[in-house]
Amino acid sequence: MEFEQASFLQEMQEHGHARELGHLENYFTLCQRQDLYSNFSMYCELSNSCTVDELAYALRTICLQNPILVHTVIPRNWPDHASFYASEEFLSKPVASHEYMRLLDSVRVSDLLMNDQEEYQEVVTKILELFTRSGGKYTSEIFDVVSRIRVPYGDPSKPNWRILCLPGKDKNTWSKFLYISNHCSSDGTSAVNLFKDLSARLSKMPEVLDRSGVIFDYSADFHRLGKLPAPIDERLDYKPPLTYLPRFFANSFVRNRLGYYSKGPVVSRITNPDEGNSVYSHFVHFTPGEVQAIKNKIQRQTSSHCTMTPFLQACWLVAMYKFGKVFSGSMREWFIDVVIPMHTSQLLPADEEIRSMYRYGSNIGGTHYNYLISSLNIGNDKQAFWSLVEYYNNVFCGAKAKGDYLYPLGMLMLDAVCQKSNVDKLAVEDLVGFPRQGVVLSNVGYVKQDHSIQDFRVQDLVFSQTLGSLRHSFTLSACTTDTSGMTLVMCGAYGALPTKKDWINLCELFKSEVLTI
Repeated sequence: MEFEQASFLQEMQEHGHARELGHLENYFTLCQRQDLYSNFSMYCELSNSCTVDELAYALRTICLQNPILVHTVIPRNWPDHASFYASEEFLSKPVASHEYMRLLDSVRVSDLLMNDQEEYQEVVTKILELFTRSGGKYTSEIFDVVSRIRVPYGDPSKPNWRILCLPGKDKNTWSKFLYISNHCSSDGTSAVNLFKDLSARLSKMPEVLDRSGVIFDYSADFHRLGKLPAPIDERLDYKPPLTYLPRFFANSFVRNRLGYYSKGPVVSRITNPDEGNSVYSHFVHFTPGEVQAIKNKIQRQTSSHCTMTPFLQACWLVAMYKFGKVFSGSMREWFIDVVIPMHTSQLLPADEEIRSMYRYGSNIGGTHYNYLISSLNIGNDKQAFWSLVEYYNNVFCGAKAKGDYLYPLGMLMLDAVCQKSNVDKLAVEDLVGFPRQGVVLSNVGYVKQDHSIQDFRVQDLVFSQTLGSLRHSFTLSACTTDTSGMTLVMCGAYGALPTKKDWINLCELFKSEVLTI
């Protein structure tokens, strides 16, 4: 049996349908192996409702064009991989190679839709009850439940993501969905692309639909599939040059010795039911008109190349300072650290074919900089505020030019690290048991309506994720559509502020800053 499996895997490799994980892909599987991250999710509302057969047709078409959507990871020591990855046998020495990914043998629509999957029945029932009670609106209360869901990593029969169909007027059709992923070979941009592709496919239905529910069957479909794309870290050099190392260690030293620390519980694994991985959440929404007004004032007050992200960062950091309950005023608290993720496919060569290969996958990087807390003490000085926005924008532009969006994660890819240390152990020892620090601001961008699509148009998107066991105290997750405006899902770790009411008040102060500055 093992020989047959090895032979089949070899055959898949020859077809380009199985390969070793890249370093970046390994980082996200590491977060699952070591119970450091639960999921991210994307809520989508379409303008029309579809049946399960229409949904299956659209998903099948998308998956055949993007086979990475129907892959799984092959854990070592399956099915006892969880205990193996926690053992000294695994953690005590470097690992010479990463796990493999391969395409699944088959996927049915029932493998993707959580609604009727037995293992999720309790949580699905709770979500659907909350959604009905809210009048069909996606709320922070629903997100709090969704954020605890685990999509199994390395499932031999299902991929690393699910879709939950949310109820509407007709119980047999849906226009509102939740995409939930464990972040293995997927990211926020992947989720946006899935719903954009879903919209396009649903708007071009054939007259006769296949009602078998088959999304993918490797034995029947392998000849029409493209190859799995090479890991993005083989296309882009994430590994930092030696000249980056002094800057990295200096920034880390400053952050650890003179940076902001939350007063709350230390970080714990997400499997521990304690306050070390719990958050307060709140949704902040801006209408399309408000978004346009924000863009107009950014354009008026800054250089023409300034984007929404540096503006949001300035509003959030200034609001934190004004609120008066975040920073301690200690003589040892000089800096606040901020992580800004980026979809690194934009750093690929301007080749449409290459970039299309990376529309799906965990293709991200991020800057991690320290900012002086004293620079946020600007009161209502608008000139000082816009100077901050310009400064942050210049920092981001400089980071892109210098490779700083690649290098922080690339530190774990260096040969000196991989060949001499166990990367799983390094990550756990850097996170678990330590106090939380700064901010993650993830902005997946502006999704404009495709005017060639008349039906099944994307009406709304809400991107969300919680902190997990990563060492941040605050996460802001933003997504904007031209039809529904911008929603930020805001999460604050327990203890970073005294109460949930304080958290909501801080979020509302941030909203006021955005609108009135």
